[in-house]
Amino acid sequence: MNMWSVLPGELWRRIMEIGIETESLDYKAICCLSATCRRLRRLADDDLIWLHLLLLSDFAYPGTDFNLSNFDTVKFKTIYKIRYEKERVLAECVREFQERQLRYTQEVQRISERMAEMRNAAMAGNEGVLFWA
Repeated sequence: MNMWSVLPGELWRRIMEIGIETESLDYKAICCLSATCRRLRRLADDDLIWLHLLLLSDFAYPGTDFNLSNFDTVKFKTIYKIRYEKERVLAECVREFQERQLRYTQEVQRISERMAEMRNAAMAGNEGVLFWA
């Protein structure tokens, strides 16, 4: 038996809550903690942890105004799953946009270089047939 298994679950939960309150733990960190062992997974699945996170964040419940009156029907961890998926999709869109922007910039540069070559050839008296690269 290791020393970590001796600590009661309430203490681990309080450690997580302190981490959330001090902004040392965000929802991604809680998910990472839950992947470390069964005990932390069980504790991290506690909806009160996610409620605590939600109350300290400016993230609103999607599709409705957040309030505690619908506490019994809301799964706060689900809110963060939705948030994570939106962030993942947004990051993918940003990456794709940056790649397209780079390709566009490279193509504009290639066209500019080719036009300069054509001007230089015309000025040098080589107005013959131009071959495109």
